[in-house]
Amino acid sequence: MSYKVEEIDGEYAIIENDKLTINSYKNRRKANEVCRGLNLGKGFGGATPLFFTQTITDFISEESE
Repeated sequence: MSYKVEEIDGEYAIIENDKLTINSYKNRRKANEVCRGLNLGKGFGGATPLFFTQTITDFISEESE
């Protein structure tokens, strides 16, 4: 799995596989630190579980379908 940091709307987002935003930070250094850890194997050793990236509203709307 490959992670990278991209600046989006003044924040620094950690992106997985060019499509999934893991988290955003206001501080570039913090985003780079977390991103580096993920690329070195910290985390799930593969794809980030989808429920970690969903808001509660997204989760509730999926459950009601």
